[in-house]
Amino acid sequence: MRSNYNIIASGPKEFYLEKDSRARVFEEWAKLLGMYSDRQLTKSSDKLPALSGLAKIYSERLKDHYIAGLWRNSLVEGLSWTTFGPGVRRVPEYRAPSWSWASIDGYISANELPLCSHEAAILDCHVELKGSNPFGEVSSGWIKLRALLVPLFLNEKIDPDGFGVPYAKNPLARTENGDPNGTYSRFDIDFSNITMEGAQDLVRSMGSKKLYALMLGKTTEDDELSYFSLIVTPTEAGPYTMQRLGYIVQNENCMGPLDAASEKPIITLV
Repeated sequence: MRSNYNIIASGPKEFYLEKDSRARVFEEWAKLLGMYSDRQLTKSSDKLPALSGLAKIYSERLKDHYIAGLWRNSLVEGLSWTTFGPGVRRVPEYRAPSWSWASIDGYISANELPLCSHEAAILDCHVELKGSNPFGEVSSGWIKLRALLVPLFLNEKIDPDGFGVPYAKNPLARTENGDPNGTYSRFDIDFSNITMEGAQDLVRSMGSKKLYALMLGKTTEDDELSYFSLIVTPTEAGPYTMQRLGYIVQNENCMGPLDAASEKPIITLV
């Protein structure tokens, strides 16, 4: 019944925040981001401020701190957003850290990490606000976490039309010991609307970087083990200060054997 809900937004459909579990509220937040993410704003810098009123309501419901579009007590899940469809791009001006969906124009899905074991441990995080509004613009931010890093290598072969391919012209990425064909990556770039030559040029430019899968979690479904990771690359600040470039899901065959004793370094995401 409608009396069991609070109306918090309206648009093509009325949107309700259910009064029940944190998981359900988090799911509703993810749906809201999907509705909001690809809207065209008059001022690009309004990406976070335009949602600040709703973010404040969710902060009260979740009893949680807002961290440049993510929630402090659910950062591993929050980091797992992915991009879809035409028009996806990382904005040239600084609007949010690379790990925040607010750094992207275009549709994002914020509910990609299923129930799974967390493989990354959040150690600390911080954002610098541009003003006094904790739900508004930010000037910088970082997340410090401990996680496994697996080197990635790109395959320059791209499907010419993307037909039947999960992510159109997104390149295949492989690990050193996994399936040599790799699996489709999902970079924060719209590969679908560029020429084959343009896509290959982008792959070559990314291939010149050191790329890693930063493992967030893993789960088993239908007897198949899947790993959920960010695609990251080091910044000029040092080998363990990294920025997000995309997202990737790999099965056990594509990931390859992992040493249970592998060190999990401390990474600073910016």
